[in-house]
Amino acid sequence: MIRRIAAQLGLPAAARLRKTAAVRILSAMCHVSKCDGIIAPAEVALISDTIQRLTGRSFAPDEIMQLADQTRLQLTPQDYAAFGTGLRKDEKAVMMHGVLAIAIASGRIFPAEYAFVTALAQGLGLQGADVRRLLGLAIADMNTRGA
Repeated sequence: MIRRIAAQLGLPAAARLRKTAAVRILSAMCHVSKCDGIIAPAEVALISDTIQRLTGRSFAPDEIMQLADQTRLQLTPQDYAAFGTGLRKDEKAVMMHGVLAIAIASGRIFPAEYAFVTALAQGLGLQGADVRRLLGLAIADMNTRGA
């Protein structure tokens, strides 16, 4: 019950998310980071920090790079919906929060990143108000980190 209330308030879950959910979230974060072509070591570090903070699960840089190498840039609407298959509502929110945190890390969202975020939000069934709230949280996180 506390997890649901925290999710509704937009707070990250205090407990660790399920491993399957964390891997899906990591995959989505790798996809958005690869939208600009490459994943720089600084992006890998940011992904590692963000996934740890949001899910309570750690992934080594080589695991992140291996997953990033498996990403495809040409996704169908079914692929975007598949990111959220089997995830709870709060896990979908964490996924979008993480994706937005990576997308805005450069200080702006590039067109390919925007297209990915938009299609992912639709695939996850998130409303515009939810996405705007999560974007606000991602911006607050970025400001807190001093990025």
